[in-house]
Amino acid sequence: MLLLSLAVVLVILLALAESVQSRLEFGTFRFWGEPERIDYCGRRYYPGTEVQRTPQQIVGSHSANATWKTVRHTLTRRSVEGPVLPAGSSVCTMSLYISTGDGMYRLYGISGGP
Repeated sequence: MLLLSLAVVLVILLALAESVQSRLEFGTFRFWGEPERIDYCGRRYYPGTEVQRTPQQIVGSHSANATWKTVRHTLTRRSVEGPVLPAGSSVCTMSLYISTGDGMYRLYGISGGP
């Protein structure tokens, strides 16, 4: 019984730690959900609409110099991807995306200007 109680306490503490980490990194305690913000390359990105496009279509609508890259992961290992410009550009990317399934992506737009 003591072992079970310790296991339950450990699971609760781990979930609490993940929630706090998620709040610090992504602006939400819900580590299993979509981020409220994403920080990347010295800029902050906020969620927008959901779009149905392929990565090739997204890159094509940005810059010819951009390449589709995974730039980080959420705490639940969801990829944060985007059309990233080469090093030395004033802004790494204007938007980031998280797949929501079935070819749909949640768009995260840059806050402020370049």
